[in-house]
Amino acid sequence: MPGQRGAAPPADVGPGGGVQCLGDVLVYSSSVGSWINGTVVEIFETDCVADGYSMPAGCIKVALENGSIKYVQPEQASTVLRPRQFFDHARDTRDTRPAGNPEPSSRAQVGDARMEARDRWNTYEIRLQEIFSDYDKDHSGALEVEEFRALLRDFNQGRNPTDEEYAFMMKLADKDRDGRISLGELHYALRAWHSYRHMDDSVLRLFAEFDFDESGQLSLEELAGLLTAMNGNKPVPRQEVIRVMQEADIAGDGVIHRAELLGAISAWYGNVDRKDTDLPSLMREALARSIKDADYAGALDQGRSAFGHATSMVKGFVGYSQVDDGSAQQWTPSAPLPVISDSNFSEQPVGQRVIQAAPLVLSSCSKFCYVGFPFIFGWILVVAGWEYRGSICPRNLDGILMWFGFLVLVFSGLAYVTDPNAVVGRIAILVILGVLNIVGFLWTADPAVDQNKGACGLTLVWFSWFVWLGVPICSLGYIGFLLASHVRKLQRKDEHLQNEVIVF
Repeated sequence: MPGQRGAAPPADVGPGGGVQCLGDVLVYSSSVGSWINGTVVEIFETDCVADGYSMPAGCIKVALENGSIKYVQPEQASTVLRPRQFFDHARDTRDTRPAGNPEPSSRAQVGDARMEARDRWNTYEIRLQEIFSDYDKDHSGALEVEEFRALLRDFNQGRNPTDEEYAFMMKLADKDRDGRISLGELHYALRAWHSYRHMDDSVLRLFAEFDFDESGQLSLEELAGLLTAMNGNKPVPRQEVIRVMQEADIAGDGVIHRAELLGAISAWYGNVDRKDTDLPSLMREALARSIKDADYAGALDQGRSAFGHATSMVKGFVGYSQVDDGSAQQWTPSAPLPVISDSNFSEQPVGQRVIQAAPLVLSSCSKFCYVGFPFIFGWILVVAGWEYRGSICPRNLDGILMWFGFLVLVFSGLAYVTDPNAVVGRIAILVILGVLNIVGFLWTADPAVDQNKGACGLTLVWFSWFVWLGVPICSLGYIGFLLASHVRKLQRKDEHLQNEVIVF
């Protein structure tokens, strides 16, 4: 005698992931290897005989879309059946991925580790805002496929993303499905990439302990438990859990693999409300930029570029044109770069064009002075020390000036050496220069020198005072100016990111 039967509201997921009532579902077919559409038509509440079969209590009868019938045993329900409202992709060619980036989680609802991971990304966002145009080669305002792949490689320390990683990142970033990545989409995707590559070890241990056998069957309750543990044991809203489940299903067939799930969790993990970047983080970024500014070779290239652009403006041209892939094959380093002519600009009086080009001229001059000054200064010290080599001063003021000047020349010259060992050499020489500066100051301040100024030579004594006091004061002042200017620029960019309406 058949068990008790009857219609019920649409199917839902119970505590163990099983189907509690009737309705449309997805059924995992091991023969097909994917999820297919089905409808729960009966749930046998007691042991019985139906359709010529013995049915245990809780057995579920499902009609598949191909017309066949499947009987799901109670212990299989949590892994074989899924409500279609969560995974409505089976045998559907439409892209049912979530449209648009999700709203970030409130900082009050996330754990400390998630907040720290999000805040570490702040300075990367500033860099991303600055270098976006470098990767947008065609200046379209969005990245094409290969441009996006190049950016991912550079953000991963030169390692190309795997096909699986790239597929996930494209799916994550390209929310409007146009095959191009806008700046807003890029912010969200790279924050997920950053979390994916730098997720905290304790978070990864939680993921490793998660009981997931890559069979493609995963309940929302199991995922919610994992996300809650990763969230510092703070409850995660159900819609966020569903979103992670949907993001992890790259193929749209309802089958979820471990690597895909880790990528989706990474996107969720870093999606937290942004706050102003703290001053220590800005100071670290400013220090890194100040060190980069000390690159003489780069400064020389910038100076030449600025001067060339200023010259073209005075001659009536706007600037250098973009060299595309085709023309780049014909252009040689000895040939001048093509320039863009603007009739309105070229018709302006020469004086007005000179005024407009003046900032570029000043910039190029400052770069040239920055590059040339250490060589000139070092040579002056060597010459001054050599000129006074015959003095009978109690302290060897002339000798220390010569050595200091010689090391300044070597230090400056190593800036143009591409060998990585040259960096170590520059650091060693910089330490020696600091020691010599202290020794030179102490020798010049020696009472014996003060009592024998005539023997030492007044010019040598006063020049020594100028060098040993001027070098540290000017150096510290310059470094302080660079740091302060970089911090201020970073603060303005951070405020822009914080206040500008950008869809993350």
